[in-house]
Amino acid sequence: MEGLLSTWPWEKLGCFKYLLYGPFVAKVMYSRFQEDSIMATWCLHVLILCSLRGLIYQLWSSFSNMLFLTRNRRIIKQGVGFKQIDEEWDWYG
Repeated sequence: MEGLLSTWPWEKLGCFKYLLYGPFVAKVMYSRFQEDSIMATWCLHVLILCSLRGLIYQLWSSFSNMLFLTRNRRIIKQGVGFKQIDEEWDWYG
């Protein structure tokens, strides 16, 4: 069990957390149809920033998982075993 305020409130929503962008999309679409684009530019900017953040995250995770690019840049060439991880985490200590 996590402590209070140790996780984001929308973390438990899983994939449904992207529904939180719905009001922003609705505001931008409504303002485009009503030709009131000045009022919804901040919503559009929030959506653009969130999209760029997601794109950068996806590009970085894709790059880090490309072993043919990153394998020769590793500090330790062999993998790390479970015993070492278990000792470093000190599970029950």
